[in-house]
Amino acid sequence: MSSGKLSEFLQVNPGQDVRSVSKAGRVNALQDLTKSSYAGEQMAKSGSARRVVGPGYQVTKSKPSGVIGKATGTKFPWKIRLFTDESGNPYIKLLVGTLNNMIPTNMFDQFFITSTQTWYVILHAETDGYRPTTCTIRVDTVAPPPFDIDLNLAPATFELLLGVIVNLTRFQLIDALLQAYPSFAIASLVESPAPGRPYYDDNYTWGITQY
Repeated sequence: MSSGKLSEFLQVNPGQDVRSVSKAGRVNALQDLTKSSYAGEQMAKSGSARRVVGPGYQVTKSKPSGVIGKATGTKFPWKIRLFTDESGNPYIKLLVGTLNNMIPTNMFDQFFITSTQTWYVILHAETDGYRPTTCTIRVDTVAPPPFDIDLNLAPATFELLLGVIVNLTRFQLIDALLQAYPSFAIASLVESPAPGRPYYDDNYTWGITQY
């Protein structure tokens, strides 16, 4: 880009008459600079853009090596990691995560999968209706069901989808520590309420917070 174009752009001072700065040279230089910018001349290279043949720039991102979610180099709770044993059989392991400060009983197990199928990585929790009491990791070809609703107490179990593996490509859904709590879902009408008793029952499900 010619420095001559830039030299036309002198500072405009407050109170200066617009006619004195709108000279033909300045306007023509502005047009030339706009055309040069559009054509991709002297654009700065950065980590997220690179020069391509022809006018303009192409935005690029680093390929996450088969992981959809956070960058492969980072560590975070419940991170799904793929391995193969000495016979070439794929299996997964997870980095440590917690549910209500509980570590799943099989947190450090290996879970063998196949290379041409969809696998669901699931956190299964047992509860007393008020809080989770124990939890385990489950890897299955069947997706977990939606959270259930129970009368007066939250359901005795629930299953949370942590991630999905499709043909050895990982899709990470949960990447933080978890807190589960009973959450009011809906009020149901009591069929034959006793005198002085509420006409409605409260139904609860499970709420999940990531932190």
